[in-house]
Amino acid sequence: MRALTVLLVVALAPSGLLLGCASQPTGPVMEPGRPIARLNLTGKWYSREFGDMKLVQNKNVVTGTYEDPRGPDHNGRVRGRINADLLELEWIKPGNPVAAIMPMRGMAKLRIMDGGCALDGLWGYDKVWHNGGNWNATKSQFAVGGEHCVRQTVEEKPAEPADVPIDGTTEESLREGPAVPAPTPAGAAPGDQ
Repeated sequence: MRALTVLLVVALAPSGLLLGCASQPTGPVMEPGRPIARLNLTGKWYSREFGDMKLVQNKNVVTGTYEDPRGPDHNGRVRGRINADLLELEWIKPGNPVAAIMPMRGMAKLRIMDGGCALDGLWGYDKVWHNGGNWNATKSQFAVGGEHCVRQTVEEKPAEPADVPIDGTTEESLREGPAVPAPTPAGAAPGDQ
């Protein structure tokens, strides 16, 4: 009997069916980066995926709500913590059984970017943080602490072609450089002008 058990274990080993085998993680990996100094996520945010969001940060704990663009039956709340430059959240949508909107919950990992003015990550269902889709958000400049989120857009003027002669000299180089004698016309003796 003992030989049969060993033979069965050896036969199942190549297929990975051994109990206690470590499995490889599935899905993307999102590790924390560098902490952000004086981070303040409290305020109003907008997410194309989750609508208007209101977040409140208390030390490294973040709580809040979101107003789903599909309507109030899809609204929900979030709670989580800041881990260096990651916001790790649990989201909860209570749903509305009368409207046949089932309650749901899940996880999310959002990278805090642009000094605390943007969030970029993924959300998922239940205990998985990445199987639902993208979750991106931008902090309003009118939110508490949002004044530093005003993005300065500088319009770059297209470069204009300089008036440069074919030989490469410019008016500026002529003014600053040593005097260059004018070319002598063909057939003329030096000094004839």
